[in-house]
Amino acid sequence: MKAKFALLAVAIAMTGLTSTAYANTTCYVADPSDTPLNVRKAPVTGKVISTLDDDEEVEILSKVKAKRDKTGNAWVKIGYRVGDDYREGWVYRNYLRCD
Repeated sequence: MKAKFALLAVAIAMTGLTSTAYANTTCYVADPSDTPLNVRKAPVTGKVISTLDDDEEVEILSKVKAKRDKTGNAWVKIGYRVGDDYREGWVYRNYLRCD
């Protein structure tokens, strides 16, 4: 029985179905530019659906694997609040600070 669980764990790890290092992580916007961070409908070239200012709190969603652009930069799906509304979108991972 232990061997079956070990094989299952190896198979899951090999297929990348494990949760990312960002799972359920609370982060804060840390965009180095003088402009707000664009939140996109899809990674990289998706339509801009919102913007976030530095130090706004977001949560990297655990069930969505990070996407990479052509240069290997990670984009992550986030959840965030605008007033009482909960929204989701994609941002460039390097522009988030996760303590």
